[in-house]
Amino acid sequence: MNSSSYLSLRLLVALVVLTVSFSAHAQTEPSADIVVSKSGDETVALGGQITYNLIVYNGGPDDAVNIVLTDAIPAHTTFVSASTNTGSVSFDGTTLTVNVGTLAFDSTAVATLVVQVDQNTSRGTIINNTVTGTSDTSDPDPSNNSAEAMTAVTGPFAGDLLISEFRLRGPAGDDDEFIELYNNTDAPIAVATTDGSSGWALAASDGVIRFIIPNGTIIPARGHFLGVNSNAYSLSDYPAGINDGETATATGDATYETGIPDNAGIALFRTSETANFSTATRLDAVGSTAEANTLYKDGTGYPVLVSFDAEYAWVRDTCGKGGSITIFGPCPTTGLPRNTNNNAADFYAINPNGTDVGAGQRLGAPGPENLSSPIQRNADVLVLNLDGTVSSTSLPNRVRDFTSDPANSSTFGTLDIRRRVVNATGFPVTRLRFRIVDISTFAAPAGIADLRARTSTDLTVSGINDEGTCLGVAPCDVTVLGTTLEQPPNQSNGGGFNSSLSSDSVTLATPLAPGDSINVHFLLGVQQTGSFKFYVNIELLTDESGGELLRPAPTPGLRKSTRGTMAKTGTASSTPALPKLTIQSSRASKVMKVSLGPIVGEEPTGKLGSLGRTVAGKIAKRVAKQAVTAPAKS
Repeated sequence: MNSSSYLSLRLLVALVVLTVSFSAHAQTEPSADIVVSKSGDETVALGGQITYNLIVYNGGPDDAVNIVLTDAIPAHTTFVSASTNTGSVSFDGTTLTVNVGTLAFDSTAVATLVVQVDQNTSRGTIINNTVTGTSDTSDPDPSNNSAEAMTAVTGPFAGDLLISEFRLRGPAGDDDEFIELYNNTDAPIAVATTDGSSGWALAASDGVIRFIIPNGTIIPARGHFLGVNSNAYSLSDYPAGINDGETATATGDATYETGIPDNAGIALFRTSETANFSTATRLDAVGSTAEANTLYKDGTGYPVLVSFDAEYAWVRDTCGKGGSITIFGPCPTTGLPRNTNNNAADFYAINPNGTDVGAGQRLGAPGPENLSSPIQRNADVLVLNLDGTVSSTSLPNRVRDFTSDPANSSTFGTLDIRRRVVNATGFPVTRLRFRIVDISTFAAPAGIADLRARTSTDLTVSGINDEGTCLGVAPCDVTVLGTTLEQPPNQSNGGGFNSSLSSDSVTLATPLAPGDSINVHFLLGVQQTGSFKFYVNIELLTDESGGELLRPAPTPGLRKSTRGTMAKTGTASSTPALPKLTIQSSRASKVMKVSLGPIVGEEPTGKLGSLGRTVAGKIAKRVAKQAVTAPAKS
């Protein structure tokens, strides 16, 4: 071999050796696939804490050197604490850093982060939190180096629990007080605090707590909670619902003894720790224009009332017309409470004599409700005309009697509204009543009718041609049950705004079965003729202890009725009748499916709001301009 060939061979060998050396070096470079995951609470209450678990796993094949996790604190939260089972943690005011150190192959490190949700977080907020991991060791798959967790803030938010009715004195003196709260949501509210205090507090603007709703209390969807001054509260006999199987009255769910000054502000907070009272923890507030502390009122406040020891109450508007006697048309709020964050617009004052004590004249009555009271269920009931073959303005659906009866607030006779109400709740109804939310009454100006709700008795109505009411064979006679004007307070002038009318035949012992219907009528005294209106909310209780939910039939015409009596007054039509309600002999009358709406009772020119069908939770009202007229002069 010559020198040139020998040199070439040596260069070739050197190159091969170098290549093998580089290849061996490349094959031995360490790598580690770190996998980051994260978990956290799915929901959290306002002011509550979210606990996040930050996890990093080394999928190898080699050790991962100098692993660092970073986690920026999410919006709407503040840092509480952090810890780790490996390495150390630090927080710089905005970001959590977890120095894990070296993590062996197939090993896991865990860190914990706790944050607190801000009290003023908005409804609908989703808190999103992301953690990211890095390592000095090469990572063959960086796509799994970060993870996120999302948490929904559930409230309760301001307005979810409202002050719905109250008074700061009464006929028994300045301690004859009550404060009614209302669950303004379609789900039960479970009372719980996030600061370790004992419950939610109702306080006056002097800073003194009057009563506390204890942690663990469940306020039903659309239900109430009642606080009363035990020194002189005088409406404890007002009918409520059923408690432990017994008929109940409007006693306080909570009591207090320190009176609240006239026209002072009151507020409800999501805490009973007075140091934490703020607009961020406040659920609702009501105060007069004289209240200087804005924490204890919304907006400008309600008008200052003259102090007088008589029946009265401030009532939250559940129609949307501000308690106006002269505004006609459907209720803008569809039977739900008005909450514009302005007490002046959201509340109106009522009393059984219509006395003006600084907030206008308006006939009505206090009606305090507690945890046992019937609940507004407009969407679960259907109200039909007693006879669907004729208009709501015609006999027998509406009757105008011109017989004067001044002693019963019926100087110009009466207006009688007759309806068929169907239980579509899927459960037996054990309590049924109707609360007036809009009515033309005292003090109505000329041209507007002055109506007074009265107790009515059972009556027999003949000539019904509705096969649904007649159970398939028309014409027939049916029993229509009366309704009772609930007292106290005494309503010698008749009922008005916020008065309630009970269907006394529906009880725990004699419930209204699912799909069954009942015929009822509403008797209204006429003190002044003119255009009129009459709207009610349907309040009821159901017995849901019987197990499986019973679904209502798809149409009112196929519903079974077990209330009332029915006598045929004619032969069946030659046209085959659809399956109809069947009435068994009993004192109560037939039931119809009810939804919230107007009790449509129109006279040749007048206006009567009615229990109509509720569509998507709203009152579908069928109203027409009508008037209650006086008898023609001879």
